[in-house]
Amino acid sequence: MHHSHFNKKQNIALIISLFLGVALGMMQNDTINIIASYFIEAFVNLLKFISLPIIFLSINAAISKLQDENAFKNILGRTIKYTLSTTLIAAFIAMIIYQILSPARNAVTTAVVHDSNLTNIGKYIINIIPSNIVTIFAENNVMAITAAALLIGLCSLFLEEKQREIVHQTFDGFFALFMKVAKFVIELIPFVLWAFITIFVKDIKSGFAVETLLYYILAITLANFIQAIVVLPLFLKTKGISPLATVKGMAPALVTAFFSKSSSATMPSTLHCVENNLKVNPKISSITIPLCTTINMNACAAFIYITVLFVAQSNGMVFATADYITWIFLATLAAIGNAGVPMGCFFMASAYLASMGVSTYLMGVILPFYAILDMFETSINVWSDACVTTVINRDDKIRQMA
Repeated sequence: MHHSHFNKKQNIALIISLFLGVALGMMQNDTINIIASYFIEAFVNLLKFISLPIIFLSINAAISKLQDENAFKNILGRTIKYTLSTTLIAAFIAMIIYQILSPARNAVTTAVVHDSNLTNIGKYIINIIPSNIVTIFAENNVMAITAAALLIGLCSLFLEEKQREIVHQTFDGFFALFMKVAKFVIELIPFVLWAFITIFVKDIKSGFAVETLLYYILAITLANFIQAIVVLPLFLKTKGISPLATVKGMAPALVTAFFSKSSSATMPSTLHCVENNLKVNPKISSITIPLCTTINMNACAAFIYITVLFVAQSNGMVFATADYITWIFLATLAAIGNAGVPMGCFFMASAYLASMGVSTYLMGVILPFYAILDMFETSINVWSDACVTTVINRDDKIRQMA
């Protein structure tokens, strides 16, 4: 998980923007509020410009790393299976926690109520099947775009080697291009944070319940807490592996992940720990760790699920039962496609919201809290990488003994 780390000047700018936003919001000046709204609208337009291409290209870029070479086929298959299953479980837990805490239930905004248009399951399934590559982008059909990315990406794996290489290089090239644009957009955050906070303070005075933010943070914390100390240890136990011994062996990498907030930056430490402390076969870890670093984002799935639903519902969007289930898969896919996106899960959640036409000013309010959440999320992602790798190594030993 790559992140765009703010430098010292940008951190100072964020703090100034935060206090400026609070001060301007308390003034309740119509002119200031209108100016702030224009800044937010301009920023959201930029997010919309890059959001859908990023979702489409990131999934394709992730799939392109799964080229089916015979020597790696078995390990790749198990890595993908365990990665998908643990990430889906993380998103499912997020759904349960979200339903229990319902953080957006008391949110009051000036937004117009939207309907998700997914109350009819049959209609939803039809809408998710892409009919026209241009239309799905023009209509901001996130689910159809995701389906198209999966279809194209998976089919590209079956092309002739030369053709496959051309297609993958094309996707990687465009993905890198949009990442440069994304980096520019992220650099603007310190300059627009004041606008987000200004409108947020105005909404608080208009009746927005501050406790909803506390419930939101609690929901993400609980979902990740359950994944880290219940689900993943149980995953290890079912394979006869000691969770305590594993976490002790991974301690240096987990600490590195916590403070670096980057799975990619932590990868050398992760490899060292799994190979030297957990005694994983380097032939296995050399495949699983880079792949897991790219696509195994348990904590990101929970963050994206809860954040998208919270912000959308806080802005008046209505979700049907089918939507809550659908977002389990969308959050999982977004987490897998998260590799290489600046600011990781935060930006992916913002991209989804922007493409849905939802106001993202709450993301500006969430941003300061995300800095802390991100530290825990990265550690959980690395912990999950270690669990998947250790289990595959165990499977390999059992298979050799049989």
